[in-house]
Amino acid sequence: MQLRMIRTNLLNLPEIKMPSGYRLRTYQENDNWHWANIINSSFGGDRTDADTREQITELPEFEP
Repeated sequence: MQLRMIRTNLLNLPEIKMPSGYRLRTYQENDNWHWANIINSSFGGDRTDADTREQITELPEFEP
C-alpha cells in the first residue's frame, strides 16, 4: 500500500515556504528514474525507471 495523506477539506491551509533553490511541483512522467534513484540510495537495490512505473505510478491508486 502506498502512503496516503488525507485532509477532509482545503480550508485554512498553511502557506508553503520552500527553502531558497527548491520548488514544489507534482509528479511528472520523467520522474520515474529519479524516484528509482532515491529508493535505491535509501534502501539499496537496483530499481529502474520501469520498476518504478510498474510498481508505483501505473497503479490505479497512484494520484500525484
